[in-house]
Amino acid sequence: MVKKIGVEKIEEIKKLFLDVFSNEPWKDEWISDEQVTSYVLDIIDNNNSLAIGYYLDTKLVGLCLGTTFNWWQGKEIFIKEFCIDRSLQGKGFGKLFLKELESLLKKDGIEAVTLATDRTFPAYDFYIRNGYQEQKDTAFFVKLLN
Repeated sequence: MVKKIGVEKIEEIKKLFLDVFSNEPWKDEWISDEQVTSYVLDIIDNNNSLAIGYYLDTKLVGLCLGTTFNWWQGKEIFIKEFCIDRSLQGKGFGKLFLKELESLLKKDGIEAVTLATDRTFPAYDFYIRNGYQEQKDTAFFVKLLN
């Protein structure tokens, strides 16, 4: 079951987020609970935030954290974080979550989903298999300010 969630679920969100992204293949190194809390709140605690949880029974097993925008082509969501519990990865749960998520987004009038991922991570192939298209004319830039 998918449902919208918010800051009231921050501890559940952080627990799943850390378990997924602190391990292979990402190996994120969060230095403190305060840092993770700030990051999650930056995504989910704004007027145009959209956080959706995927639940099996009462356990949060999937997350979609993003921001919605009104664009000239319609409303869209930029997914900043998407994950599924590590014990369920590779078993079809991510695909089910994505399908239910897309249905919920359509009901909310969201017409497009955008996201970014590294080509070298398994998520890249996951999105391709689920009908997402890499935009050949769009570039994603970064500049480290050290």
